[in-house]
Formats: sequence, C-alpha cells, structure tokens
Amino acid sequence: MHRLVSALVLVPALGALATGPLLVPAATAAAPDPSARPEAHGLTTPLSLAVSGRGVVHVSQNFAGLLTRQSPGGKQRVIASAARGGEVGAVSVRRGVVTYAVSRGENEVGKVRQVRRDGTDRGLADLGRHERRHNPDGTTTYGFEGLGEKCESRLPDDLLPATYDGRVETHPFATTSVGETVYVADAGANAVLAIDGDGDVSTVAVVPPAVAKVTKKVARATGLPGCTVGSRYRFESVPTDV
Repeated sequence: MHRLVSALVLVPALGALATGPLLVPAATAAAPDPSARPEAHGLTTPLSLAVSGRGVVHVSQNFAGLLTRQSPGGKQRVIASAARGGEVGAVSVRRGVVTYAVSRGENEVGKVRQVRRDGTDRGLADLGRHERRHNPDGTTTYGFEGLGEKCESRLPDDLLPATYDGRVETHPFATTSVGETVYVADAGANAVLAIDGDGDVSTVAVVPPAVAKVTKKVARATGLPGCTVGSRYRFESVPTDV
C-alpha cells in the first residue's frame, strides 16, 4: 500500500485523483444541516466511527492513537489507546462490544482488539502474522503491463520497478461483525479477512487490481515517457471499507 505513483491521474473524466495506488472519485459534499448539533470537539484525525443503537458514538483518533466514547449529552472518554507511535482505527460496534485495530510502522503491524461490555480490552487477532504466513496478494502482479526493457529504463525512479508482486503489508482500515465473525478490510494486504471467535484469521477475498490506460494527456501531465502511451497500469486496489 505504501507505493506512491507520482500523483498519476489515469481517469480524468471521472475526476479521479491518485495520491497513491488508489483511484478515488471526487465526492460531492452535502449541504450542512443547520439544525445539526456537533457531537464531539477537538478530535485529531477522526477517520473511523461507529454508533450504537443507543446513540453512543465511538470515534478513533487515528494518528493520536486514541479511541474515544461519547454518550448523548455526555463528555468524551478515552476507552483505548495505542503505545506511542501507534495508530488506532477500523472501529465498529456490535451488541456493546467495540472492535478496533492498532497499526504501527511501515505496514508491518496490524492487530485487531476488542473492548468488552465490562470495559476490558483484549487482543483478538494478529493480522501481521497472517500476512507474513500467507501474503494473500503475493501472486498478484501490479504495475505496467508489457512495457519492454527499453521503455522501463525511461521511467521515473519512483515508478520502479515497473512491475511488482504483492508485498507483505498489513493496515486494517475497517471492521464489521456478523455473529462471532469479524470481517476486516486490510488496506495493506489488499484483501478482506475474517476473524473467527477463536481469533483465527482467514482470507475471504483478494481485491483485484484497478486497471487504467495511460493516455497522451496523462503521460504529458505526469511526466511519463511517450512509450507508455497506450499501456495499462495495474494499481493496488487498497480496500478501505467492509
């Protein structure tokens, strides 16, 4: 997931912007509701949240490494945290049990944890171990298709190698629970994973690469050599929800 692709915009007609190997369509912002009341203030990078049936809001402060809870009309309370340098995210809640993930390093560490109804915090699964053992997208090839050595030698340094297989990476980005099973969108593994009640991890699906064609306009805008025009690039799809 960490591979950057020189802000390569391959689908300008869709208004897609790639700051990494993921094409993200531009979203249309909804008009603010003047009657809406802010539920929380002063949060740092709140990238994931889950709301229980009673209106209790659980919010991750990803880069601060905190998981906070706020009841309607109540104050924010930290219910879990990661050690210094860790990221907290992928929050979901079911029947009073809050599931979240802790990530660390350059996509080497990804662990899923749960806060039970009694407030105890327990580890559920080590996704990094599963990734090191199985590397679900390890047989998937990303990058340019069939450029040839001469053209590859003209590529910018940040696009080398021109092709590569899925790397050993984990970055759990979203979770949801069905029965005793927790499903995880792992943005580093480029896969959807399942964790059973015993904490055993299995691969549900590997997300196929997103394939886009290099046009003359794109090549000029991104500084790609002319020999890439007409070729196709296989981006890592990077799942971020489940």
